[in-house]
Amino acid sequence: MEMLMMIVDSSVREELEIFLVKEGVEAYTEIPEVHGVGSTGPRMGSVAYPGTSSMILAMVEGELLPALCVRLEEYCAGCRERIHLAHWPITVLN
Repeated sequence: MEMLMMIVDSSVREELEIFLVKEGVEAYTEIPEVHGVGSTGPRMGSVAYPGTSSMILAMVEGELLPALCVRLEEYCAGCRERIHLAHWPITVLN
């Protein structure tokens, strides 16, 4: 199992949610407004640095992850939005 972290502009958060459901991602956790500094500059949700990003975390089976990441990148390129992806192995404790 892998944890997939997706960071996108908050303006396309709902579109990404719909995409994930269509791709079969059954569950995810969302932090709707995150602040930070990256390649697009500061995004602090303030007058001086407007804009925010959204972070979505999803547990994905390892064998499904590579193809999902490719489709995510293609999807975001099509809508002209950047997506930042990171993943790491996790152990699920039930």
